[in-house]
Amino acid sequence: IIENGNGIDADIRFHDSVNDIAIVGPLQPGISLDPSPPQIVSIYTDKIKSLYCHPSCTYTVGEEINIYVSFDRPIVVLGNDVSLAMDVGHGEKDIRALYVPSMSTENELVFQYTVGHEDSSTGASLNYICTESLCSLQLGGATEIKGATSIPTSDADLTLPPCSETGLSGDESNPVIIESSGRPSVIAVLGNTPDGEFGPG
Repeated sequence: IIENGNGIDADIRFHDSVNDIAIVGPLQPGISLDPSPPQIVSIYTDKIKSLYCHPSCTYTVGEEINIYVSFDRPIVVLGNDVSLAMDVGHGEKDIRALYVPSMSTENELVFQYTVGHEDSSTGASLNYICTESLCSLQLGGATEIKGATSIPTSDADLTLPPCSETGLSGDESNPVIIESSGRPSVIAVLGNTPDGEFGPG
């Protein structure tokens, strides 16, 4: 019941603006109201297992990896400062995948992680950080993520799903392993020219 300030029921019918006649019609049967905020339903990467296998198949400094965060309904990002904390073995050091607006859609945000020096997934497939104190997308400055409406007002729930044991690839046969703590080194120098004496040219 909707009442005015005097406790009298309010007339919430639709009226003809000319004759002031109530013209209440049935609501569209397909319309429903759901006040719950948009939520994250999945997070993954389409990166495949590294082809650089000498000896282990790992990615190193400079490799770019796209990460996709999907919501259960359309959202709008107000601002550009959105990031995802990556679990690459730095402890206190803050390593993040950064939001890429040009690749994102209304239902899926895209983040890009670039492998840096000393990054390592410690032999496991790449994952994000999800602990009791940190398990959500990170917003900076005046950036907000809200449910997509004509006037966005409802904040999206940015809580991330629990980390998968198979990492962001979601496939134990396709691990995306990060290891940039070492540098390539020369292990042999070989030639195909037979021994002998050679002159100029």
